[in-house]
Amino acid sequence: DIKKHTCYLVEARGDSMIDAGITDRDILIVDTTLDYRENDIVICSLNNFYMAKIIKRHQNKLFLMSKNPNFEPVEIQEYDDFRVFGVVKGLSRKFR
Repeated sequence: DIKKHTCYLVEARGDSMIDAGITDRDILIVDTTLDYRENDIVICSLNNFYMAKIIKRHQNKLFLMSKNPNFEPVEIQEYDDFRVFGVVKGLSRKFR
């Protein structure tokens, strides 16, 4: 069997994941075939706002976590439209 991988590229915007090494305008490599695990960085959408975040579970609640102390965790509510599109496997950075 040939395992088919589906990857795509996403340009990061902002500095919410700076402590994970992701800076503004980095190109993220996203794999849609992986199920995310604890501490994975994922590409997701919350109410049609797309972002790279870490999903954490705490006391039966889900939170989107940034890797920048200037950003508070965001709790995913029952009524939110929340989707995970893939796991960030790596990045490419432009120097010029």
